[in-house]
Amino acid sequence: MNIDKTKAAWLGSKSNSTATMCSGRKLNWLTNEPFVVLGITFSTDLYKIPNLNYNKKKLEEIKLLDCWSWRHLSIQGKIQIIKSLLVPKIVHLL
Repeated sequence: MNIDKTKAAWLGSKSNSTATMCSGRKLNWLTNEPFVVLGITFSTDLYKIPNLNYNKKKLEEIKLLDCWSWRHLSIQGKIQIIKSLLVPKIVHLL
């Protein structure tokens, strides 16, 4: 683990806690700022997480569909685009 890049945060009922663990390691403790792990944005306020991710992903999907809308695809082609490009993005988020 690279301590210089590692950040720690309390989640849930302890989200506003000032307590620290592993004080000898000098971890960077986050307070209320969002952070990104594997492309998913998290926040110490659990109620903000859906809005931070779903709205962004929705705009990406609309943009992707607009790129493919001008092509004259058959029903099977449209299904293939949805199954191969859109569904994996949703699954990753969930």
